[in-house]
Amino acid sequence: LKNPLAGLKAYLQVTVKDQEAVAIADRMQSLIEETLGVLRGENHASDATLSFDDFRQTVEERLKTIAASRDHPVNVSGTGTGNYSARKIQLVLLILRNLVENAVEASPNGAAVEVRINGSGKGLELTVRDHGPGLPESIKAKLFEPVISSKKDGSGIGLAISAAIARHIPASLELLQSDHAGTTFKLKMSV
Repeated sequence: LKNPLAGLKAYLQVTVKDQEAVAIADRMQSLIEETLGVLRGENHASDATLSFDDFRQTVEERLKTIAASRDHPVNVSGTGTGNYSARKIQLVLLILRNLVENAVEASPNGAAVEVRINGSGKGLELTVRDHGPGLPESIKAKLFEPVISSKKDGSGIGLAISAAIARHIPASLELLQSDHAGTTFKLKMSV
């Protein structure tokens, strides 16, 4: 994915001169680079763990950046206990970032994105809810396949990569609900 994406980005910058498309290519490139970085570190990963409280604090800090850059509040709630593999948490954070960025893009200006985190000794469950118009029915069945997107200039690569990362953790990523009131995704990871 890295080489074709670099070529596409260069084409968009020089020939098409579409800054929005370049930004989308940058986001995809960043997600791929971060995923590869975490996966490469697997062979050297220690048995480090992160407490639920530390995980929640990390989530809040990382999502502040998205909220500030897009002028959308991102509300984080939930409770929990437990300790989790730091390596798995890094992968969960990549998926979460992609889900929240998608939710911000789908929501009307100024609408909050809701992130709920619940943890126990058995695992983590995260939900991300936006207040957008919902996904078209034609997209829902193929949502996690590459090149399927409901966005005008979307690539559909973000959810496909997120689903692949979830399988690798192992975790489950699913669409819980999508209608005129918004869309909700759930990520569930067992310990």
